[in-house]
Amino acid sequence: MARQASIRKYMVKVKGLRRATQSWRTFLGNQAHSIWTCDFCVQHTVKFTALYIFIIMELGSRKVIHINVTQHPTQDWVR
Repeated sequence: MARQASIRKYMVKVKGLRRATQSWRTFLGNQAHSIWTCDFCVQHTVKFTALYIFIIMELGSRKVIHINVTQHPTQDWVR
C-alpha cells in the first residue's frame, strides 16, 4: 500500500485521464505470451546424487525454451 501511494505521488496528473483499472492478474494474462520465466533448482536422485537443473519457459504457452541438467555446475555451464 505504501508503494502505491509513493508511485501515485510522483505520477503526472493529467486532467481528464482515467487511472488504469487493470489488475496484476489481468496484466499477466494480457502479457503472458511475451514473458519468459526461468528457474534453477536441485533434484536429488534415488542414489542421493544431486542434479542441477536450469530451465527457461515461455509463460503463455508453457513451452520449454531451454533446459540443461548437470551433476557438476560450473560458471560456464550457468552462463
